[in-house]
Amino acid sequence: MSQFYVYEQAVGIGRTDVAVVIDVLRATTSIATALHHGAVCVVPARTVAEARELARRGGADTRLAGERHGVPPRGFSLGNSPREFSRRRVGGQRIVLTTTNGTAALLAAQSRARDVYTGSYVNFSEILAVVRSALRRELDVAIVCAGSEGRFSLEDTACAGRLVRLALHRLPGRGRVQLNDAARSALHIEKPYDEKLARLFQHADHGRTLRRLGFARDLAACRALDAHPVVPHLVGRELVAL
Repeated sequence: MSQFYVYEQAVGIGRTDVAVVIDVLRATTSIATALHHGAVCVVPARTVAEARELARRGGADTRLAGERHGVPPRGFSLGNSPREFSRRRVGGQRIVLTTTNGTAALLAAQSRARDVYTGSYVNFSEILAVVRSALRRELDVAIVCAGSEGRFSLEDTACAGRLVRLALHRLPGRGRVQLNDAARSALHIEKPYDEKLARLFQHADHGRTLRRLGFARDLAACRALDAHPVVPHLVGRELVAL
């Protein structure tokens, strides 16, 4: 029997075959955007200091990106807005990325999972195919919602619920997939939104925060369903496009 579980901020995550980290607003959206636009890789970092050191060692083709409390730290050439990760700015570059929530969740998941991927609405169908393939092979799958500064995140959980619902749809042997309470709850949380992503971001606390910080246009970029069809896969310390 496969376990198909949802976790908040990787808290309590057990050993699993596959982990998908979700930080819709905005880290995993920006990661998919960067890789789709030709970045060689994205290197997640836990702290600003670690990111600066990784970028220093990376050489001339490395760019430093990220945010703390929504805005880029001093000296970073890119923030965490997916609109910044254009082909002109990231093509052929290694991107060192540190964010308040997403990169910490990624590195926490890596310690518990054999394979780690990142998912968002912009690469939803691609990551859905990965999850369905894993469940068909009776592998355990963990969906890790990055949350917002240690708190529950509506948009991440709704995206997780959509993944659970569509991954199970007409899945052979569905009865052999065990859900945890968080996965069942995510199904109910997602139901009022489905593809009404503008409404979802209006209701989400972090959506309101981004609007207040002047990043309202990022919300449109983050709800562009399947705009960047890539599968970011964490290999060692680098996220690369499969």
